[in-house]
Amino acid sequence: MDFERTHRRTVWFGASDALSKQMTEDLAHIRIPIGFQTVVNPIDWEEIKSHNGPMRYQISRSVRKNVTIRVSAPSDFNPIHRCLDEWKSSKSPFKLYFMTDPDIALHPNHRKLWLAEQNGQLQGYLIASPIPQKKGWLLEQWVRKPTAPNGVIEQLVDHAITQLGMEGARYITMGLCPLTPSPLLPLSATERGLFAMGRFATSWFYKSYSLTRFKLKFGFPIHEPIYASFSRARTLPLSCVDTVLAFMVRPSTM
Repeated sequence: MDFERTHRRTVWFGASDALSKQMTEDLAHIRIPIGFQTVVNPIDWEEIKSHNGPMRYQISRSVRKNVTIRVSAPSDFNPIHRCLDEWKSSKSPFKLYFMTDPDIALHPNHRKLWLAEQNGQLQGYLIASPIPQKKGWLLEQWVRKPTAPNGVIEQLVDHAITQLGMEGARYITMGLCPLTPSPLLPLSATERGLFAMGRFATSWFYKSYSLTRFKLKFGFPIHEPIYASFSRARTLPLSCVDTVLAFMVRPSTM
């Protein structure tokens, strides 16, 4: 409440079902669905993997190419940034700074960063950030060189889930599957219409279906709806513009 009094143009982006409901009730907010996130308990990972032949095949392809996974060190940051630059050069020319330009060295004592190497050469990396209240982790960025062997990302995700599970994690997500319906969650006709409009409005610079297909192939069994929430005093178009600007304008600090 106090935050919104100070910052009137506020959109709560990525709110859970429980949080968005509370805002709707306590602050007279409007909430709109923006997608869902897939979740896995690492305890179940080996069972899930045993029923996912395509994923096991990709992991084995990477392993057969002599790709190994290790924890990063401060001396790795320059190669990591070069890997990120190569990855971005193969993607859309439109920059989504919030998602693609994080400070890799930020909070080194809390985040985890794994590297995939082939014969001593960096091929990709994965960053995980903690979700303390859920005893979990967000796999928030996974990057591979365009020339990296197939299966590098699958191997990184498998390694991260296994290691985090051994350390006691019970909740792991790969984050938002944006503007697309979940195959496991019911949607109203209005919600499907909002998703369709969102995909149409962003299709010229962002392929939401591609990201969702990538995340779904890992077979995380839990799907959680995710919302954007904003004051009834604001209009939906203005809230959408503010959300897009938050992604596409470089922030003053990383």
